[in-house]
Amino acid sequence: MSSKHDSDDEGQVVSDAEDNYNLSDAEDDDHEHETTTTVDMPLKPSFLAPEASAGPVPFNVEKDCAYLLLEARIILKAMIEMRLKQERIASGNLMVDEIQNLLRSQKEDTDIDWITEIQELKRKLVAEVRRNHGLEQDLNHLDKKIALLIKNRNNIQSVIAKPEKKKKKGDADKVGEFINAKNKELYSNLFYLLQTEPVYLANLLYLCSADEMNSFLDTVILTLFGDAYSPREEFLILSLFKLALSREIKSLSSVRDLRQAETVVIKMILAYNKRKQGAEYSKATLLPLAQQVAKQADLQLEMTPTIVHRYLIDQKEVSTGEKSALDRNLPVDQILELKEVQAELASRAHQLIGIVEKFLDAIINSLPRLPYGIRWICKQVQRLAAEQLPTSTQNDILSVTGYFVYYRFLNLIFLSPELALIERPSAAKNMLVVSKVLQQMFNLTTFSEKHMAVVNDWISSNLGRVKQYLTAVLDVPDPEDHLKVDRYIELTQKTKPVIIISHAEISRTHQLLNKHIDSLVPSKGDDHLRVILKELDALGPVPDGDEDHEVQLTLVNRFESHVEAEINPDKHLYSETKELVIKALSGIPVEPKKDAPPVFLDTLKRGLEHADKTGNQPLHVIIAKTIENMKKLEEKGMIKSIDNYSGFLREVALEVANRQAIREQQKKEVRRLGATVKNLLSLQQYMNDQIRQYNEYLEKCKEQHYQGKNKKKSKKLPTEEKVKPTKFSYSQLKRRGVISSVDESMESVIKKMDFVISSKKYGVFNVVAKLGPAEAKNVKVDMDELLECQANGVSTIDREGLVLNVNLTIHMLNKMLMK
Repeated sequence: MSSKHDSDDEGQVVSDAEDNYNLSDAEDDDHEHETTTTVDMPLKPSFLAPEASAGPVPFNVEKDCAYLLLEARIILKAMIEMRLKQERIASGNLMVDEIQNLLRSQKEDTDIDWITEIQELKRKLVAEVRRNHGLEQDLNHLDKKIALLIKNRNNIQSVIAKPEKKKKKGDADKVGEFINAKNKELYSNLFYLLQTEPVYLANLLYLCSADEMNSFLDTVILTLFGDAYSPREEFLILSLFKLALSREIKSLSSVRDLRQAETVVIKMILAYNKRKQGAEYSKATLLPLAQQVAKQADLQLEMTPTIVHRYLIDQKEVSTGEKSALDRNLPVDQILELKEVQAELASRAHQLIGIVEKFLDAIINSLPRLPYGIRWICKQVQRLAAEQLPTSTQNDILSVTGYFVYYRFLNLIFLSPELALIERPSAAKNMLVVSKVLQQMFNLTTFSEKHMAVVNDWISSNLGRVKQYLTAVLDVPDPEDHLKVDRYIELTQKTKPVIIISHAEISRTHQLLNKHIDSLVPSKGDDHLRVILKELDALGPVPDGDEDHEVQLTLVNRFESHVEAEINPDKHLYSETKELVIKALSGIPVEPKKDAPPVFLDTLKRGLEHADKTGNQPLHVIIAKTIENMKKLEEKGMIKSIDNYSGFLREVALEVANRQAIREQQKKEVRRLGATVKNLLSLQQYMNDQIRQYNEYLEKCKEQHYQGKNKKKSKKLPTEEKVKPTKFSYSQLKRRGVISSVDESMESVIKKMDFVISSKKYGVFNVVAKLGPAEAKNVKVDMDELLECQANGVSTIDREGLVLNVNLTIHMLNKMLMK
């Protein structure tokens, strides 16, 4: 070959391999012909060029070179084809026969039908969740009854006592007005929803203005998810980070852009790192070292040439007592040429390296104690970058990891008030230099400034350790495995989550949600957030200063579990059909290649014929069921035959390509669901026991409440009477305000009636309306119902045309109880 051919670049070789070079099936038989052709064109590879002047290249050398080039092209072509095939498999863009071949290349799947088992477990789970939801409502209702009864009992003495002069409203009244019982319950529903459905907060954070962001982040990160650490809170807040990161990375062109601006995620991480576990790690790992450095009064680590130069002049003048002849205002380049400055910089660099090395050792050795959350967030950046920014390199990922771990977390220790750097400016400068070197290392770069070049060799020699550390940071299990918590935890909790939140935080969150509700929930349907906001009363201005108070909210879920949506019959049919297709394609022989791609339905019909010929009844049943299911799915608009079911086949191909990983996930899901159903049954037994105990306690409370202090008097009553019958005329009850109004059609008759009130059961009063000796009407009034109406702000109740004032009826019955 000519020298021009010898100098062909790699790109040309790739092009030849992809476009021009075709191997026949009889490749080995044609080698002799190819060799002869090559000999006719003298071959002089570039790496033999220096020997060209020594004479002609021997034939056997040319022949070997030709073979090497040919083999390189064959290998390169195979690599390109393999790469393209892998990309097609990863995207799921496979033909039917390719899916079949992929199935045959895998280990035979003898596992049970996990999809059906998962669906069956979910059905059981939903049934138990509904049962438990009913029990939980009963339990909450009993709890509320007891609380209202105790509150009413405490108020009885004040109700029957002589009325006092009305006092001027004070701060305590204002606190009560800010959040009434109805709103308190709705806020407990609202913050539970925000905690457990992170999509609302993840989107709201991007709608906040810069002024709103900081205070709202404290509410979200520190208040709603707890300053202290619990696996449940950590699991939920990491779910929020996952959504926020996904949204943010979609808007980037490079993963390194995460380091460029104060984005929402960066602000979230800063707030997250203020939590207890982050502060404790930093104080235990780095604070002792930082304190040692800060205490060294004579330590000088400043590396800026002009400052070092002036320091040397000052030192000389102090020690000699003579004014230095050196120019204090020399340019930096000239200062760096001074031997005294070079020596001082070398000395400081030596001290600096020793200190930085201790910090680096402490950081690397404490990796197992590094908070799990920050590691998992970095892992999500790696995963999302691989999915959404495929051009990202491993160095890009490690650099961003270093930015999150060091600059946005560990570096904060140098600002710790415990170092008292404000009082010691020289110590503050030393800390700044140490931090600067560490930051450069975790950015995986060396210094470009000339005066810092003295530490570059040491940085370069340790970058391997930093990369190894950052790689290890990303090696963490998923939250479900690490925290032993999964998305079903909310279904099996015996104790409800509690948050301590200020009125100002409640008000700000409420206002932000109202302001952005149309962006958060574009549809006007029955979205859970819209339902709660619609029922909440409007709030006034945000409380501030002394008017702001904290309240404890017990978070309660008022909506059905998300699991119910997952057992949708259509979704189950779709998943079942995918599983059937995979089984069918595994049993149908692969058809020899044709010019046109195979039609999916034709392949299934051919499979039916094959099953009938071979007597394979199980395969026949599977294929027939597959075709039947596909017709149903097409009627529902979930798959389309017009494009040869391409979208459906893509999902099948992806499931086949990731079969092993999907099977492992399915097995984990079965274990989780099984454990959750077991825990639900245990919770069910627990709540039944609680309800029994609450009912017993409620009866005791009623007995004590309605007996009052006059137990001796109560003994004189007939055993079935709990309260002595008392007679009232209509005019008496109307004058006291107990009767608010009556049905117009009955008014003339009711005005002539007398009302006898008695009780044979604690808390339930019988009101008998009499017209002369005859009994005209008999209604029941339940004190529990009255107290609940009072708590919910309901002012009247209707009893068969007789409308009673709630508050005044309670007042009258309380007086009756104490007589």
